[in-house]
Amino acid sequence: MTVKTTLHSIDRLLERTNIGSKRGIKEISKKAKLYGRSRADYDGDFRKFLDTHYKEKSGSTRFKIYNRMIFVFGGTKSCKLITAVNIPEKYWDSAANPIRDTRCRVN
Repeated sequence: MTVKTTLHSIDRLLERTNIGSKRGIKEISKKAKLYGRSRADYDGDFRKFLDTHYKEKSGSTRFKIYNRMIFVFGGTKSCKLITAVNIPEKYWDSAANPIRDTRCRVN
């Protein structure tokens, strides 16, 4: 899967993380797209926060929660990283514990 990054998203991730290279930014963008959680995976105060601040305004905008950050993807196939925003510290525990676990389980 190819995830494109905008210049704005590269600048924001360089500013808000300790990632020091564009290659590292492309890697975390890809991981966020593949392994990030959607808003539907959460409930409670964190879900209210997401619904209030990060509404999906069109069918081509998607949000993924990954590594204490909210990644905003857009484009025709939602494979272009537009920006990334840090999750406020009071929601870190909620972000780490979604209500749904979408990973495979072995019985």
